[in-house]
Amino acid sequence: MTKKLTLKELVQHRDLIFQLARALDRRRVELFFADKIDREEFKELGLEQRKLLAIVDDYILGILKEIETDIEQPGEQINSATTSVENAINQLEEVNKMLGIVGEVVNLFTGIIGAVSNLNPLATISNILDRIRRLTRV
Repeated sequence: MTKKLTLKELVQHRDLIFQLARALDRRRVELFFADKIDREEFKELGLEQRKLLAIVDDYILGILKEIETDIEQPGEQINSATTSVENAINQLEEVNKMLGIVGEVVNLFTGIIGAVSNLNPLATISNILDRIRRLTRV
């Protein structure tokens, strides 16, 4: 079972391996100058040190990926929230439009009722026609 390391654990592992690589380098130089190892052994230990540094590079890449993920997640949440807000605004605009239509219909019926009871039907008919035009624009 493989456990995904946290950012803190990645940094700790990277630091430990890097310290090991540095200690190996110091020790191989000491041994070489003390004539306790020859050039070939010095070279082999250098290759081993490079392997450790390659592992350090892998940890650095893992750390960068974790940081990138930590940065992307809030951005995705903001985008999701923005989309939800935009959808809610669109729904409110549709409701507002419907309320406007209902209001114009009420005004139309009020005008018709007023025309029946009004002494000046020409002015009222003009008013009703104006309301019908507004209703068809909504």
